[in-house]
Amino acid sequence: MVVPTSVAAQFRRLDKNLGELKRLKSSALSEDQSILVAEICNSCILALDKAMNALWEAKGETEVGKQKPIIYFPIVTSSKEKLAAKLQQYQMPDLEQDEPKVFEIIDAVQAYNGVKWLRALYDLAAIRHENFPKISQVDEKGIEFGKGQDL
Repeated sequence: MVVPTSVAAQFRRLDKNLGELKRLKSSALSEDQSILVAEICNSCILALDKAMNALWEAKGETEVGKQKPIIYFPIVTSSKEKLAAKLQQYQMPDLEQDEPKVFEIIDAVQAYNGVKWLRALYDLAAIRHENFPKISQVDEKGIEFGKGQDL
């Protein structure tokens, strides 16, 4: 499946912004840098949602008597069966059979597989209405998001 150029461009821009954050050397990030992190989190979630929507446009079908569902990148914490149920809601029940590689990627980042970053990313993006995330640098190889926040 081909990723739409607008989604690919958004991921390239996110990669560039993440590279900028990796170059930071201070022990705590400035407010401007904190805002940049919040924007990156929001843009990541939006890019995932747009990619999922593009997948629906390519592979989904509106069920008879229904409208196109509102599509978000699925974030499932409990089980693969819940992911299948979410895809059923999105009117894409055969995604695992039709696009096994795409399904494998979506499945691989779910919390029930022990992956925590997707949920943390979503939670950080969700606080955008309240405040910007508190961020402190852990070491030269990465940063710690949401330090002191109950994620």
